[in-house]
Amino acid sequence: MYKLANIYRRISNKIRKKLPYHAKPKYYQFFNINQVKKEILQKNEIIVYFFGGMGQTYQIKQWIDTFKELNKKYSITILVRNFSVYRFWQKELPFNLMYMHTIDNLLYFYEKYDPKVIIYINNGFKNFQSLIYENGLHIHINHGESDKSSDHSNQVKAYDYIFVHGPNGYNNYMKYLINIDSDQLIQTGRPQLDFIDPIKLDTKGKQVIMYAPTWEATHQSMRYTSVDIYGEKIVDIVLGDEKYFFIYKPHPNLGAHDEKVRDSHNKILSKIKKSDKAIIITDRDVNDIYPIVDLAIFDMSSIMTDYLNVNKPFLLADVFDRKVHKVDDYNVLKACNTLTFKNIDDLQSILVHEIENDPMKVKRKEIKKLYLGDYKRGESIKKFIASISKIITHRDSEIEKREKEISK
Repeated sequence: MYKLANIYRRISNKIRKKLPYHAKPKYYQFFNINQVKKEILQKNEIIVYFFGGMGQTYQIKQWIDTFKELNKKYSITILVRNFSVYRFWQKELPFNLMYMHTIDNLLYFYEKYDPKVIIYINNGFKNFQSLIYENGLHIHINHGESDKSSDHSNQVKAYDYIFVHGPNGYNNYMKYLINIDSDQLIQTGRPQLDFIDPIKLDTKGKQVIMYAPTWEATHQSMRYTSVDIYGEKIVDIVLGDEKYFFIYKPHPNLGAHDEKVRDSHNKILSKIKKSDKAIIITDRDVNDIYPIVDLAIFDMSSIMTDYLNVNKPFLLADVFDRKVHKVDDYNVLKACNTLTFKNIDDLQSILVHEIENDPMKVKRKEIKKLYLGDYKRGESIKKFIASISKIITHRDSEIEKREKEISK
C-alpha cells in the first residue's frame, strides 16, 4: 500500500508540473505565500490549527459557534493541513481559511504574520510542526472530554495551556500525568452548550430513544464501541416496541478499522431504513438532538459527558476490558446504570424503569458539576473568551519584555 501511494504521488506530481499555472489546483498558490490575498492576512491574532482528514471534520464543526463569538473580539483564521478538508470548508466557515501543505509554508506564514495564539482541537501528530513557532502561545482545547485515556494524554505537555471542562478533566490530568504543571490547566466549562439549537423532528408522539455508539479506535485501550457486541440487539428491542421512536447517531469513523464493527453498523443501518419510526442522524450536532430525547444509550465518549447537561436518564454500554480500562476511575458510572451481557435481554423493561423512575437523577446532577463545571447558560463562553484574552495579554507582555532586552 505504501509503495502504491508513492507511485501515485510521483505520477500526480509529473502531471501537475506539466499544467499551466492557472490550471493547477488552488493549493499550489500557497507554495508561494506572497500570493495569498493580503486582506486575509492583515490581522491574525488567533490561529485555529487543524490536522485531520474528512473523518475528523466534526471536530471543527462543534466549535464553530464558539469561534464566532471569539471572532467578535479577535481575528480568527482556521488553518488546515488537508486539502480535502480545505475544499470542504471553503464555503462553509465564516472565518478566514488557510491551507498549508508543507512545514516550510506553515512556519513562513507564522513568522511573517505573527499570530498571538494557536488553538488545537486534537492531538494530531502534525501539531508538532506548528508547535515549532515560538512567538505565540499554544492552547489545547480538544473536541470533547471523557474518561478515555486519550483525554489525559501525555501529549498535552507540548502545549502552553490545556482547557478542560470542569474538575473531572483537571483531576484526570493531575492524577495520570507525571510532572504536569497545574498552572497549564484552565477550567472553562463547555462553551458549546451555550449555543444549543434544538432539532425539530416528527417523533410521532412516541418516547425517543437514542443510541449513539462511538467508533472502535485504533488500539485496544481506546476501544469502547458496543456496536458489534450489543448494537443489533439494542436496535431490535427498541424497534420492536411501538411506544418508541429511535434515533441512531453513530460516530463518523465507526467501522473505519474493524470489519466486524463495520458489518454490524451496516446491518443496523439496514434495519433502521426499513422502519417508519426510526431515523439515522449524521449531520447534526448531537447536543441539538438531546432536548427531544427521553433516554440515551452511549458508549464511553465525550458526547455522553455533554448529555449530562440535559439531566435525563441514560445507559452506558459496558464493553470494558478491565485489563486496560481504568473502570474504577470512571466517575460517570456513578450517574447511570449499565448495559451488560447479563441484562441486555431485559432492555425493554430497563427502558420503562429508567424513563418512568429516573433512579439516577440526584446522583447525575452532582456528576454533571464534576464533568462540566457549575455554569449557567452563557457563562462558559464568557469564561472561555476571558481565558484566551488573559493568555493573549500575557503573550504580548512577554514579547514586549523580550524586545526591550534585545534593544538594550
